[in-house]
Amino acid sequence: MCGSLVAIMVLQPFGRAWPLRVPFLLLVFVLALLPGATAAVAVTPEPLSALEPQLLYLPVGTTGVDISWPQCHNGERPQGLLNFAIIGVNGGKMNTRNDCLAEMYRWGTRGRTVPQVYVNTNGLPADYANAACPPKDLYCNAYYYGYEGAAMAVAYARASYADPRQWWLDVETANAWGTDQALNGRVLGAMIEYLQATGHTLGVYSTPYQWGRIAGAFAPGLPVWTAGAANLSEAMTRCTERYAFGGGKVAMVQYISEHFDTSYVCPGGIRPAAVVPGLAVSN
Repeated sequence: MCGSLVAIMVLQPFGRAWPLRVPFLLLVFVLALLPGATAAVAVTPEPLSALEPQLLYLPVGTTGVDISWPQCHNGERPQGLLNFAIIGVNGGKMNTRNDCLAEMYRWGTRGRTVPQVYVNTNGLPADYANAACPPKDLYCNAYYYGYEGAAMAVAYARASYADPRQWWLDVETANAWGTDQALNGRVLGAMIEYLQATGHTLGVYSTPYQWGRIAGAFAPGLPVWTAGAANLSEAMTRCTERYAFGGGKVAMVQYISEHFDTSYVCPGGIRPAAVVPGLAVSN
């Protein structure tokens, strides 16, 4: 702060501003001679996700919106007061990109709470094979597929300055899944392990029916973002075990408001999950 004040005095002697064409290098040289003034020169802007947010976790009883690739190029964004936004990282499937992630995340920073993100998930493709796995070892391949999908999503989010602490896994039957629920759970488990090991807290988005069809008894015990309510009034009644899945408790309920997906934060809210260190592969 002191260095900044001195810099202003150097640039504006006797109360008159110097012409804007004063060489930048001269400014840097002058500031370098001032004790404690180096902090006045910004070299690289901090990523948005590294800034101290107004609120880290979603306030109980509030509502917010989620947007992603469907709203990418039409520029359509909810108007008015924004409590929170959850932005899709992918273009609908794993290993794809929401081309508007950086812009959408920046838009989301206008909310009361730092934006959160979600990543699409799907099952092991038939043509996927990782060199680290024995031939035809589907469970090994499922692990690496989930691991690599999460790693790609994180790398893209970081490159877009859109890597907050809270992430959600989007688990829906609309994406391609195999009939082996344990294999599907292996993909999801690897994604969870990677994201937690990289310092993120997690939740899962789905419905009890879809989760049961896809992952069966797989129960990571993460906060639940459940879908299917018709409106806010119905959403408020779904913060119960009946709409939970995967061993977790309902933290949010999604409903349709106008033409945007909107979610209500349940009593109890979203608590930070434990971070699990290490990424050991167990076949």
